[in-house]
Amino acid sequence: MFSFPKLSFSFSFLCCYRCLLLILLLILFLLLLHHFMSLIHLVFLLVFASPPPFPPPPPPPPPPPPPLLKCFGAHLLPPPPATSPSSFFNLFVTFMTSNRKTS
Repeated sequence: MFSFPKLSFSFSFLCCYRCLLLILLLILFLLLLHHFMSLIHLVFLLVFASPPPFPPPPPPPPPPPPPLLKCFGAHLLPPPPATSPSSFFNLFVTFMTSNRKTS
């Protein structure tokens, strides 16, 4: 009949072996936990991060040009808008007829 050989491990060696195995497993668990916690932290930052600040407001529009100068600087201003000949003629006729002296 076949018989298994007896193991010659002592109890103290098995205890030390188990303790080393538990310590190694604990270190492995802590390394994996650290790795996954950093991944979870990264995902948390990507999902719940505050939005970027609003863009700065556009600059205010430039001030309107000063009224048409009668002396120096009038040549620096843009020309006034052109009037159509018909409206100018109507204004001229109205002006001439309203300023007539009645005798």
